[in-house]
Amino acid sequence: MTESESVRYMGSPALSVVMTAPNRNVVWGRAIVSELAAAGVDTVCVSPGSRSTPLTMAVAEHADMRILSHLDERSAAFFALGQARRTGTVTPLVCTSGTAAANYHPAIVEASQSRVPMLALTADRPPELRDSGSNQTIDQQKLYGDAVRYYKDLPEPEADARKLRSVRTTVGRAVAAAEGTPQGPVHLNVPFKKPLEPTEVPGDVPSDLDTEAEHGRESAYVTTHHGVPELDDDRLRELADQISADRGLIVAGPADPPGLDPEAVTALAHATGYPVLADPLSNLRYGGHTRVAPIIGGYDGFGGAHLADAWPHPDVVIRLGASPTSKSLRKYLAAVNADQFLIDPAGEWREAEFTVTDLVVADPSKLTARLSRHADTGAAAWRERWTTAEARHTEMLETAGFHEGALLTDVVATLPDPSTLFVSNSMPVRDLDRFGGPTTTSLTALGNRGASGIDGIISSGLGAGSATRDDLTVVTGDLAFYHDTNGLLALERCGIEATIVVINNDGGGIFHKLPIEEYEPPFTQQFKTPHGLDFEPAATLHDAEFTRIDATPAVDQAAARETFRAELDRAHSSTGTRVIEVGTDAETSHAVRESLKERTVEEIIDEVWPVTRRDETRRDETRRDETRRDETRRDETRRDETRRDETSRRAIGPDGHTYHTARHYRSAMWWLGKSRHWILSVALTEPEPVPIPLLPGHSHPRTWYRSCSTRRLGSRSPTSSPMSRTTVAGTFRPYGLPLTVPRFGMRSDRGLSTNCTQRWITPENKQTSGASF
Repeated sequence: MTESESVRYMGSPALSVVMTAPNRNVVWGRAIVSELAAAGVDTVCVSPGSRSTPLTMAVAEHADMRILSHLDERSAAFFALGQARRTGTVTPLVCTSGTAAANYHPAIVEASQSRVPMLALTADRPPELRDSGSNQTIDQQKLYGDAVRYYKDLPEPEADARKLRSVRTTVGRAVAAAEGTPQGPVHLNVPFKKPLEPTEVPGDVPSDLDTEAEHGRESAYVTTHHGVPELDDDRLRELADQISADRGLIVAGPADPPGLDPEAVTALAHATGYPVLADPLSNLRYGGHTRVAPIIGGYDGFGGAHLADAWPHPDVVIRLGASPTSKSLRKYLAAVNADQFLIDPAGEWREAEFTVTDLVVADPSKLTARLSRHADTGAAAWRERWTTAEARHTEMLETAGFHEGALLTDVVATLPDPSTLFVSNSMPVRDLDRFGGPTTTSLTALGNRGASGIDGIISSGLGAGSATRDDLTVVTGDLAFYHDTNGLLALERCGIEATIVVINNDGGGIFHKLPIEEYEPPFTQQFKTPHGLDFEPAATLHDAEFTRIDATPAVDQAAARETFRAELDRAHSSTGTRVIEVGTDAETSHAVRESLKERTVEEIIDEVWPVTRRDETRRDETRRDETRRDETRRDETRRDETRRDETSRRAIGPDGHTYHTARHYRSAMWWLGKSRHWILSVALTEPEPVPIPLLPGHSHPRTWYRSCSTRRLGSRSPTSSPMSRTTVAGTFRPYGLPLTVPRFGMRSDRGLSTNCTQRWITPENKQTSGASF
């Protein structure tokens, strides 16, 4: 590469000298990388390999691109995942062909499940070598299946203006798809023929190649403008009415990057008075907003299906983010009888108990901010019930001594401000959920809760730390640490410092939570799988300081806890990376967790908030009876007014029926003829009968039945549709006229039922009314 050519490529195309590339592969690689930079990408993770040389060279030469080298593609993918989880923007991956590309798959699955943007650029052999037994050649087309949001097999490189415009457009679309709604991984497969190096190939790149196609535009070649799903004003006000109740909850699960807006959710909590049950990965449990918002973090320590039996049910649950980490919370939400509104910007279903009643397709941060200006405040006693339970749960934690869960309590308590905390799956994230209570520290807690595997934890944590200057702490179990010890290589290669806490209980401690614990053998050897490994050499290999703390039941627990806290303080106040291994006993820690929860539940339910559901249910029934009486009086008044108003406005149609107005008759005939809807036919047996055309969505005169029953359905408007031609006879009140009504189906709030009642929503009061026979 000449000096002038280097200046052109590393600077802005509009301000530099344009030189022709030595061959078509160089043109291709530069086009891809320049479009990545134009889309806002500033970091790329690259693994060594021959077939990917044109891409690697293009990244290395670009002045605005940071290149991070990873020897292991599997670690590279999880590292890029961690970066994107922390920033919300894509960190592309570059690898060679063959199994190198296959090693991306676990991280791509996690990125898909947890909505983290990712872009895999897999170099490939030319198409003619596929299915030929050629070395290092596998089928890489759609290698990751449905896990990716977008896939494209790029054409073979060619110095052709149209093809170059195509590849630039494709790269722009790929980044937009990765960072769109929902975010997730995309895959571009890039085949190359030799020469792969930037060697001169005479005539390979014509001198008259279109400048814009070869070098791009001053900005991105194509820009995608993302919209944000929002409700219109009418639907917003309707939703605000539906979520306004005496008892409500805001449940925030793990958030999609870059996280929920704490100010918006806090505003809704203030407007409604609802407690916020915040998952540690929700971006809501930690930060300054916890001073003023009713943030609840101990629900896993006292919640569960039993709570639904002991406490009054919430009327409304507003659910944000993914499904909560806490199984106890999930079971509680499944047991309560409440309207549950799942807010998801992609309109996807992320609730495995299938108890949600409403799916709201909208951006959760924007929607909560807008709802806060319309919602009504609920009962203060309900909020106090949860905040008091939270305080008592925190008090009870101090009585449990030192165990695995207490490690997370101490980690959160000693973190500098600001900090990034990455926790492993299995027990660490569950212990953070139960024992890592709310704090005002500016803390970003992250974890891989999409597919919830224990692979790639170290790499993901270091990737998250590389994206910020915050202090980084990674908490992992011993098996997860073993799975990803090669991820420690990023410490030196990517210039990262971290505090790594390894909870070593010599095997899979989470299996003590499962019924398989009772089956011995094979429990110990096939599930708990003790390994007896010494992790100090792994830390030494990667130039990290190592400390081992014995916290098993045989030692002084108070002294062990004091030592652990001192080591955390030392690690946070010094430079370099420190690995702190804490030896624990999984079975003992599991027993402590169970005992602590039993005592906490007993304390909260039997002493702090005893069973009062019966009394509150009676109060609710009284309030409903009063509401029914008020609505009945209003309906009778409206009916009398309508009867007087309508006596002078009637029209007789050609069918011999009397209609209130000619407009009603025309509407009835249109619906009957065009839409094949039934109409209500009233026999002409009195001098001045008043038949009413039954038109879906049509505003009838307010002439209702005295015998109707009224109940409030909220937003789930019943949908009427003819189910059969069976008819029944009845009496139309208050006029005493015989009538014929087809049998209709009624969509209720719990399913579809068939009865002999026609129901509809009245525009005036949004209540369900009908006549029963």
